[in-house]
Amino acid sequence: MKRKHWILAVLVLAAIAGLTSMTGYAFFNCTQLSQIRYLDPATGESGALNEMPPSLKSIYAYALGRTAFESLTFPASLIRFGVKCFSGMSSLKTVYLHAATPPELYGTGSTTVFEDPTVTALEKVYVPASSVTSYQNASQWANLGNKIQPM
Repeated sequence: MKRKHWILAVLVLAAIAGLTSMTGYAFFNCTQLSQIRYLDPATGESGALNEMPPSLKSIYAYALGRTAFESLTFPASLIRFGVKCFSGMSSLKTVYLHAATPPELYGTGSTTVFEDPTVTALEKVYVPASSVTSYQNASQWANLGNKIQPM
């Protein structure tokens, strides 16, 4: 069962390497999913482990909820997270965000990106060094305080 979820994730991202948005509930409840890679069919090259495609702009509600990722990397192109997109991710420890501008929170029901009480393991959110203060001052990221660190 564990392999089935992982293979599904690899095939989905390989088929849509030019992915600009991850729909709501895309990988929700894939509780054994802890590793993912995208593949660029044009070049045959794959991204780093747990790195989202460089074209990704939006991740919608619950898209990654209840998965087993410990670390995730998001591209500079990312502009929005859906509410509770990290819901139930009790293993998530580290997030790397390459976006210079703090991505907005989209939807209703939450006021901060990592508001969900089940995201208990989160230790660090790495952002571009020049953007640390912007992230710490943005209302949707303010609850993370010193967890926001420069890359």
